[in-house]
Amino acid sequence: MQKKLIAVLAAAMFMTIPTLGMAVTNVVVVAKDGGDFTDPVAALNSIYYASATNPYVLKIMPGVYDIGDNYLRLRPYIEIEGSGEKVTTITGNAGAGNCVVNAANNSGIRNITIQSTAYAGAASCTLLSLASNFAISNATLVSTGAASYHRTISAGGASASMSLTHATIISDGGGGSESMSIYNEGSKVTIVDSSIQSSSSSAASGIVNAYGATVDITNTKIVANDGVATGSGVSSWDAGSSITIKGSTISGTSNKGIDSTGNVTIAHSQVTGPISTSGAKCIGVYNTNLAPVICP
Repeated sequence: MQKKLIAVLAAAMFMTIPTLGMAVTNVVVVAKDGGDFTDPVAALNSIYYASATNPYVLKIMPGVYDIGDNYLRLRPYIEIEGSGEKVTTITGNAGAGNCVVNAANNSGIRNITIQSTAYAGAASCTLLSLASNFAISNATLVSTGAASYHRTISAGGASASMSLTHATIISDGGGGSESMSIYNEGSKVTIVDSSIQSSSSSAASGIVNAYGATVDITNTKIVANDGVATGSGVSSWDAGSSITIKGSTISGTSNKGIDSTGNVTIAHSQVTGPISTSGAKCIGVYNTNLAPVICP
């Protein structure tokens, strides 16, 4: 482990934060043994002076880190970097209106798995983002457990923006909890080369937009599978929201593929399940049998 930590610190001289596009030499290491901290929460709270000219990386070495009912409150110009989605996991059950990770402007997470496992009767939320220029890359976010409802990512704010690249977002409502992988209220979300999965024996939705939200989806697979046929792969709840889908696969399985009262553009994509809109623009849309789909 000591040799690995030395390598990490040496590599910091050449490290960049993709969100900011700048070099960073400030690295705080979390490790089971031999790091600066063993607790991700304590490590993050130790960083006071991050700025545009002094960014930080919170480097988390391999292992499973259970933060219980605590949560990680990011501050601007700090990025959490694991050692890989399959080897670094943070798990927690923040509940009580908090999420396992609370985002900040000009920050991000990458190369890590983060899981919310809220207890019965609570709400399960993995990431809350009211921030601008927040980035998720090469990361898996999961919401599971016996919670009353699941929102893996909850995003909001008219000036907020978030990007997902090579991300996997999973919401598992299990035997009856409402399940949403991404709930986007008024913010701008860009999704590229990712996978969005939502399942429940109750209502399940992949992405839900509301209050003027904008989502741009490219080369992404979205699957929503529930037992009551009330959810959808992608939906908007108001006329002010906007959905753009390009080169993607959208499946509502037992419910609707796309359900929107807002603006919808779908290009060169496969859609399984009905498309319910008030006038979508469709170019090269087809179903699982490769038959053309005519948008209403």
